[in-house]
Amino acid sequence: MEHRRYTGLNRIQRENPRAEVFNAPPETADHLGWIVVDSDPDDVDMMDASGEYSDSEEEASEIDLEMSYPGTPILNSDREDQAVNTDNESDDPPLFEDPDEDQDNLNFSSQYAHGKGVGARVALKIYLPASGFPDSEDEEITAAGGPALGERRSVQIANESKLPFYSIRRIVRLLQRNGVPAMEEDFNIIDDSESELDENERVDWDDIIKKFSVRTSVIHGASDEDKNILGRIFATQFGDIHCKSFGPGAEIWKFPADRTRRVTDRVRRCAKAGGWSDNDGNIMARAFRKKFREDQGVAWRRYKTSLQVQEDPDHLPVVGLNQDYKAWRVVEDPSVDGYGMTPDRYNIPQDRAGEVPMSQYRWFGAEVVTPVYPARSEKTYQNIRKVCGILRDHLRIHKPMEVSTGLHVHLGHKHGWTLLHLKKFVTLWCLIENTLIHTHRRDRGSPRMDRWCGKLMECTNLANAILHDAAGIPNVWSSFRPTTNPQTRARLRNLSERYVPLHLLTPGQRDFLDDLWEYTSIDDLMDGMSGIRTEEDGAFVYVRPAARMRISGSKYSFGNEMQTIEIRTMQGTVDAEHIIHWIRVLERVVYYTRRARDVEFRGTIEQIRRHVHEPKDLFVLLEILKVRNETIQYFRESTNRAYDQESGQEWFVYPDRDRVDWGQPFAVPGYAATHGAQYNSVLTLVT
Repeated sequence: MEHRRYTGLNRIQRENPRAEVFNAPPETADHLGWIVVDSDPDDVDMMDASGEYSDSEEEASEIDLEMSYPGTPILNSDREDQAVNTDNESDDPPLFEDPDEDQDNLNFSSQYAHGKGVGARVALKIYLPASGFPDSEDEEITAAGGPALGERRSVQIANESKLPFYSIRRIVRLLQRNGVPAMEEDFNIIDDSESELDENERVDWDDIIKKFSVRTSVIHGASDEDKNILGRIFATQFGDIHCKSFGPGAEIWKFPADRTRRVTDRVRRCAKAGGWSDNDGNIMARAFRKKFREDQGVAWRRYKTSLQVQEDPDHLPVVGLNQDYKAWRVVEDPSVDGYGMTPDRYNIPQDRAGEVPMSQYRWFGAEVVTPVYPARSEKTYQNIRKVCGILRDHLRIHKPMEVSTGLHVHLGHKHGWTLLHLKKFVTLWCLIENTLIHTHRRDRGSPRMDRWCGKLMECTNLANAILHDAAGIPNVWSSFRPTTNPQTRARLRNLSERYVPLHLLTPGQRDFLDDLWEYTSIDDLMDGMSGIRTEEDGAFVYVRPAARMRISGSKYSFGNEMQTIEIRTMQGTVDAEHIIHWIRVLERVVYYTRRARDVEFRGTIEQIRRHVHEPKDLFVLLEILKVRNETIQYFRESTNRAYDQESGQEWFVYPDRDRVDWGQPFAVPGYAATHGAQYNSVLTLVT
């Protein structure tokens, strides 16, 4: 059985003598976690499989292993008293021999109003009105020659408690109908016929039965088996030929049970018209009913599988990749709630004065997740454009909001990471994140976002250990600092100096990176880079770094973690071109992390330290990283940037300047600029 180290657990056992740890039996330990019991049983927080705090029990329940962690462990702040070992192993063991196997990958999730395996995952979080008051938008778009917008209208659902299931099902089927391999995270049995979301799937079953006819003349001397065969043939004709001719809504698994008698009576009448006796017709009808029910069961299982098991032919094959990350996936995201979108964030037309915009619709927060796609691939970009276009052409999606939504990109590699890769990534990210955040809108860099997009040198265990140790304050984070003997420390210092011009760093940067390069395993580095637990409004919350690493291993990554670096900084959007430009920036970060040798990496860090000092140096930074010119120009365009007087800095901005037009609050059809084709970039994206 493979051993897996869970962040923080060993330290809890070692350094909290009050804790009793109950382990699962060895034969079941892969599926069960540990329960840690402290002296204060009421103070219980959930931790996820990486040992990080979850905001709720619901979040923790989404993973295979749950740990209950009460209270704060008392950790030893004296580094010299802890055991140290000599480490002579390379931080950069070979992961593959064939250069063609050096394939970065990515996937993303986007929330709209957000895989296991390696890659970049983009989570689209969108805010979708599931129902509400009709307006004139549909008529205007249709009159302008737009596509059919059957789903861009009010929705009435009989069972409102099933609204999330209906919404997920409709989005999945919308993508599937348009040629996108998509699936649900968890299949739920719901009656699709109750939903009015899909105009072209509603059928008149009585009319279908009425128009069904079989022509068969009596066969003298036919046996009962012959009549059974005829009945089964009629069932096949009805389900596979007749019903299908009425369109995608007439799948036989949807056939209502209360219509079964009517269709079997139809078979009897057709048989009688062909000269068969009543008894002959009854035999055929019974055979028809039995075969039709069998076919319904097969069709239902096939339909269920189509919603759960899909495979995008463009996904990157990775050994052990979870099925969930081989196709597009749609889930509900309760965090996309729209809270904070108060009336002052809208320009409300005079004829609608007094309306509270967010109350005019019932909203569904959706997270759309890509498969694991190869990086630097035009096919990947085409698929992103296709899905964004489908969603916006058929659904009302709230324009990008200053609250609630985000786009997360997961970076990985087909063969995983080495310890050296991760040290290089953290080094580079720490030195650029304060400037790089200005490729996004101003709220992504605001203090209130620290809980969701904290900085590595501020919100991590290592950062807090260094801060408190320097002040001589005993603290719970000290044990997250690396501990090595002088021989190992000297070897790792020499390694760091090959990659990092330490003399150009500030004292704070040097303290942080000195410790970073002293880590001797990926697991220990992940402990140090995990977000801290802090108090907010009288409650403890877990702070997520903007670069959230969920990777496990020693010198190279292995185990059941996601093995990705999740970049959480971008706001939610369904503008495919904007997404692609941001991915191209991150692809350059991955290049320096994985491919740049010591001389090139150190030279790049030197340029950054000499020329990038303030947010206004953003475009100097992008040039140093050798980001493509068309991407740099995209972020430079005057329609995409504005000076914010409150912060005294420039940020990415949308044409509405963060005040949504309530006369047209939804993203326009198409895959590019969400506010209209007039804002599309004049630049041509090339690969």
